[in-house]
Amino acid sequence: MCVITILQGLLTPLIAIITTYIAWQQWKGNQLKLKMERYERRLRVYQEVVKMLKECANGELREFRIIV
Repeated sequence: MCVITILQGLLTPLIAIITTYIAWQQWKGNQLKLKMERYERRLRVYQEVVKMLKECANGELREFRIIV
């Protein structure tokens, strides 16, 4: 009976530790997702700027296009 009481007492902290670990993993995953989204947006802007500069250098630029 003593062993069961000890295990019951340790169950709550174990669940808390597991829950904290899962929350931390979700937080890290969300941070990575946000970082990738920002990277993709910056890459798209960079590619459009390079494209516009090439058009300007070739004399093909007739109007400015704004990307949203």
